[in-house]
Amino acid sequence: MKPNLFYNTINLTSKDIERAEADCRSQEELILSIFEADPSKGYTPYEIWLRTDQRYPATSIRRAMTNLSGSKHGYKLEMTNEMRKGQYGKPNHVWTIRKGQLRIKL
Repeated sequence: MKPNLFYNTINLTSKDIERAEADCRSQEELILSIFEADPSKGYTPYEIWLRTDQRYPATSIRRAMTNLSGSKHGYKLEMTNEMRKGQYGKPNHVWTIRKGQLRIKL
């Protein structure tokens, strides 16, 4: 069973939910590819938002990163105790890819 990527708090129809799930999946793939490009580097949700050219809402980036850190998604990312200044000058946690979570690229 696939984990829910989209949280249907707005009562979408099943066809719209399928589309929303696909959008979420592509967001998560993009985010994961950013972490995989340099696994030694960590990013805040704000830094990831900037790297995606702001094509997704910042809240969607945060949702995707939280999803990627959960058991349903295999714990691909983890939040660290390191903090960096975010968009509004407030501290944001830095996230990293978990050791052993890199996908093999052919």
